[in-house]
Amino acid sequence: MTDEGRIANETAGGEGALTLEHGIPNTDEHDGSRRVVLWLGAMAPRRLVAGCGLHDLRVISATRWSVGTLTPRARALVLEAPISDSEFAIWGAQVSAEALDHGIAVALVHYHRESRLPLMEPNELLQYFEAVKALQHAGLPDVRALYGDWGAVANWARDHDPGLGANRQLVLTGNVPEDGASELLLRRAFHDLTSISLELLVGGKSGAGVWLVRPGQSDLFRRAMPFVVKIHTREKMDRERSNWLIVRDGVPSRLHAPLDPDRCVRGHALGLVVYAVVDRAVPFRSALSMAPEALVASVFKHTLSGFHASARTANCSAAAEFGDGRLKALRWSDDLRQAAALARVRGSS
Repeated sequence: MTDEGRIANETAGGEGALTLEHGIPNTDEHDGSRRVVLWLGAMAPRRLVAGCGLHDLRVISATRWSVGTLTPRARALVLEAPISDSEFAIWGAQVSAEALDHGIAVALVHYHRESRLPLMEPNELLQYFEAVKALQHAGLPDVRALYGDWGAVANWARDHDPGLGANRQLVLTGNVPEDGASELLLRRAFHDLTSISLELLVGGKSGAGVWLVRPGQSDLFRRAMPFVVKIHTREKMDRERSNWLIVRDGVPSRLHAPLDPDRCVRGHALGLVVYAVVDRAVPFRSALSMAPEALVASVFKHTLSGFHASARTANCSAAAEFGDGRLKALRWSDDLRQAAALARVRGSS
């Protein structure tokens, strides 16, 4: 490594040296640790390098063009906001979004030797803060302005959980999403596999994309059964994960699909959740056409048994009971059986 590729600074106590490296760290990309902090700026302050070192984090120098190469191993991006760059709000947002798609937190900073803002004209100072605030409040999650508080930056990087790093060698076949953001989430969610096949399923009412994901032949020893993957906006997928946590603690496991929280990942705009499923199961719609009375009776007597702790009796239109926001479950009874038979005679779906 050349002198230009390494920055050495003495520590505050005058002992040893701190190094800032350029390029790709020599670590296993898929070990899950993601112990790298990317520095994008003129020169990294020694206090940042030292603070990250206390948390066993390595600071690596990056450029706006190399961020995409380094992100699978990184957990945070420290972005030095330039003093006078009218395009910073544009390219800074692009770099931040790219980092966020990899699960990386972004810290906006400014670095000056005297640890204060350099002398600027009032208009320049105003433009500088406006550019930083635009990035921080542009709807980009996990972006925070920390300026020159290097201890806070190091803690910010330490406390952030970036999730899984993308596996660029993962082979995707079948109905692969056309947008790069969704594909990147899949490469992160299944980073430990060598290949997966994707079958696009009918999406849910929320508009989410739904895929059946099967591990490749060489990965069957890790996971023989398929997964169900949903991709939608980050906010909706966060809400779905939150709802699952509530269901997990309050509803028996046989009554809800098991989420795989270790494979759920988030990007800049999209989120991905993974459910474990049972292969070779018969779809409910197909089974219903074979023996509807027996199937529905089994659902209410066995699968949903004990699910009516707050049940009530209502004499009203079934359509009203099944309206928006209402619980879609009825107690199976002789009256319901007769109503179902009458509806079938009328040809109702």
